[in-house]
Amino acid sequence: MKTLKTIELTGRIIAGLSIAFLIFFIGAHLLELNEASTGFNSGKEIFLFTCFPLTTLIGLCYGFSNAYIGGLMIFLACLYFLC
Repeated sequence: MKTLKTIELTGRIIAGLSIAFLIFFIGAHLLELNEASTGFNSGKEIFLFTCFPLTTLIGLCYGFSNAYIGGLMIFLACLYFLC
């Protein structure tokens, strides 16, 4: 039983680090301060940005309360992004 708690704690720590990285990634993309930044070029790019990083972030946050639904959300976001 202790091994299961250790695995769960490790997963939560990794999920927390992933959430921090995704927030940094999303903020950096939305606040591009370069002169060469073009922002979003098309509606498809906005849709894919919403689909992958934001849905993954929501799935990771939701995964703290219900791991199965959060994992399913992340899996479907990745699957849709790849197809």
